[in-house]
Amino acid sequence: MKVLAITNLYPRPDRPQAGLFNAQLFRAMSAVLGQELEIWVLVPEWRAWRWGAIRAWRSPLQHDASTRYQPVFYVPVLGRRWSARLYGWSARSVALRLRAAQVVFSSWLYPDGVMATRLAKVAGCPAWMMALGTDAHHLDARERARQIVAACGQAAGVVCVGAHLAQRLIQAGVSRERVHVVANGVDTAVFHHRSADDARRGLGISGLAQGTRLVLFVGNLVEVKAPEVLLAAFGQLVNRNAESLQLVLLGDGPLAAALRAQAASLGLADRVRFVGRETHERVAMWMNVADVLCLCSRSEGMPNVILEALASGLPVVATDVGACRDMLAGEPAASLVPSGDAAALARALRERLTAPVDRAKMAARHGQRTWRDQARDILELMRRAGTTSP
Repeated sequence: MKVLAITNLYPRPDRPQAGLFNAQLFRAMSAVLGQELEIWVLVPEWRAWRWGAIRAWRSPLQHDASTRYQPVFYVPVLGRRWSARLYGWSARSVALRLRAAQVVFSSWLYPDGVMATRLAKVAGCPAWMMALGTDAHHLDARERARQIVAACGQAAGVVCVGAHLAQRLIQAGVSRERVHVVANGVDTAVFHHRSADDARRGLGISGLAQGTRLVLFVGNLVEVKAPEVLLAAFGQLVNRNAESLQLVLLGDGPLAAALRAQAASLGLADRVRFVGRETHERVAMWMNVADVLCLCSRSEGMPNVILEALASGLPVVATDVGACRDMLAGEPAASLVPSGDAAALARALRERLTAPVDRAKMAARHGQRTWRDQARDILELMRRAGTTSP
């Protein structure tokens, strides 16, 4: 089965860390299919004179010889309701590739999924869409929601990474039989339990006193991730705790300078470590050095960082958003708190830092589902549905 995957979220030369979840899923799909996968990465860019350079890009992932970068015209913010049409106009060459594919798989509801489904219909190729979580916010805009629901009706099926996303689409008007829940996987070769001493040596970290307890944040320093709420909660935690504590933030983004200033104003400058972006391999080692992961987002889909923490045997405190409740159900070393509540976050962090946990056993309870498992499940849905358009 030849599959053409289309998305705007994928590692690219100017953003090598973008869409790593798609990269891992597509790699697994390619392995299952025996390389019969082609990847088209849509790059929103209104400056047409840059399109030639974008087309000449090569994937930063060495295994992705089949990846092509396709510039698409995009009007920031103001043009959202027309984005699918503009994408389709700019990516007409993709339609020619659809005729050589047996299935087109778009990973992002709008505009990617809407555009790809329209082009697939013209080419007579069946289309599948995938909802990742954050893309569901487009359903809040009437015109975009109308286009998404129409595209889902034309698609052979819609894959959702969590039950909450499936319910959201059904409530918006998508027929229940078209919606399928397929949970994400984990790269268990990277994210697994290892001793803290081995992880510390692997990281080569210094300036960390023995016995220091670490709270870990992994994510972009952007508003939706709410890192400023974590800083406020950490300040409360430090003030009420006699033992040595540090907060480690892995990631970067537009809030970095403001967060540094906030840490200084709270008297936490020597307790907060801004590490910046790290590779998956180093994130995995940080997870074995840390004592608790904190996900404090205002909105999420199915955050893979939680799956990676669980597979590493790292206790988790998360806000009750997206699929977090389902992901942490039944795990005694995890806590859920309301989004935006710094006091509740501080209490939950204190609870997780003081509660005993057998991290090796915790890791053994999780980390069984890999990216290849997810890829097989999605491809099996496609095979069962057949290779004809609805």
